[in-house]
Amino acid sequence: MQEVLQHENVMPKDYIGGKRPDYLTIDSDSHVTEYHAEHWKHFPDDLKPFAPREFEDSTGAITMNDSTRDQDTIPNKTYNRVWVIEHSKISPNADYRSGPFGQLPTEWHQEGEWSNREGERDGNERLKDMDIEGVDVTFIFGNMSQNILCLIDNPEVAKYWCEAWNNWIAGFCKPDPFRIRGTALIPLHDVDMAVAEVKRAATELALGGIYIPAQFKRDWTWKEKYYPIYEACQELNMPIALHQQQQFGVAHRRLDNVFYKHLFMAADAPYSVAGFIANGTLDTFPNLKVCWVEQGSGWLPWLMDRLEEHIDMFPQFVPDSVNRNPKEYFGKQAFIAFEPEEIDYVPFLEKKVGPDGLVFGTDYSHPDCISPRSVQNILDFPELSDESKKRVLSDNPARLWDINVNGNGH
Repeated sequence: MQEVLQHENVMPKDYIGGKRPDYLTIDSDSHVTEYHAEHWKHFPDDLKPFAPREFEDSTGAITMNDSTRDQDTIPNKTYNRVWVIEHSKISPNADYRSGPFGQLPTEWHQEGEWSNREGERDGNERLKDMDIEGVDVTFIFGNMSQNILCLIDNPEVAKYWCEAWNNWIAGFCKPDPFRIRGTALIPLHDVDMAVAEVKRAATELALGGIYIPAQFKRDWTWKEKYYPIYEACQELNMPIALHQQQQFGVAHRRLDNVFYKHLFMAADAPYSVAGFIANGTLDTFPNLKVCWVEQGSGWLPWLMDRLEEHIDMFPQFVPDSVNRNPKEYFGKQAFIAFEPEEIDYVPFLEKKVGPDGLVFGTDYSHPDCISPRSVQNILDFPELSDESKKRVLSDNPARLWDINVNGNGH
């Protein structure tokens, strides 16, 4: 359902960078911190012992041995917070302030940049941060919820976990559901359950889309087994965000060093883009919109050129018919979110892939984000035209998320 937002009623005219533009700015990737959300309380009594639950020891005395620890953890390292999942699996909290990589140096952030904001935990505080940063509308993902979902094996446990997250994020958005848009987790363990949760998220909770990993239980999510989910998303006009996951991707399984696992966290994204196009998934659902989020963007021209070449060279091996040049899907059905510090890639991306499939994401407030300077960094970039800036900040994400911005302005 398309919504019209009146710009003058949404944002102050000034923000950290000075006078803001006369169009809506739409952030396609930001985050909340879910710890202490107590999702386990949503579970029925017989499943509460299996519900993912966080345990905390302020002294940092929790140690995980080789039989219980997640692959991303460091042997014999102690933690002050861990998740226990289905009574048997243990994973450290991936909050970057206390998670598997330990305390990160504050000098990562320049003076005035944000980390560990109250806006990660409180919707009213989030609105204040959005006003400062110059963001009208933001789409929100979890820090830990998708990783935990991928650790769950029991479909019933997965169902209640997704319901709990979706209810919680809908509540987070209540201070202003026009500006703060949650995205829904769905239990990919069972397609019927997943379809039901897509429908509930769209019709009862009014969430802005769903988010899924590129791989789930070592199976690519472009495959036909997930088509009923995509059919429901298409019918309900629910965009799909493929958000990078910290665990379970190609790098996580194939690399044996925490540094490399994190460095190549987004390595699944090129496989996923190629699969949604070459497997015929986007052609099967011509009104479905899909966005790859927090997975970088500089690799996309290489992939598009190579995919086009291979479709021409080896048509007999393409899994399904491809009705268009691969680049033509971008801006119509496919989108990719770049982060503001990647702004110097955008002119090349526009030239090689096209201008209409690029959206921006602040990545608020991860340790490598540049908030509150995200919007300012784009507006100040001299090598991008004003028309292109408006496209990536407003027009393209409005088309992705189905927000009608016509007629807005001061």
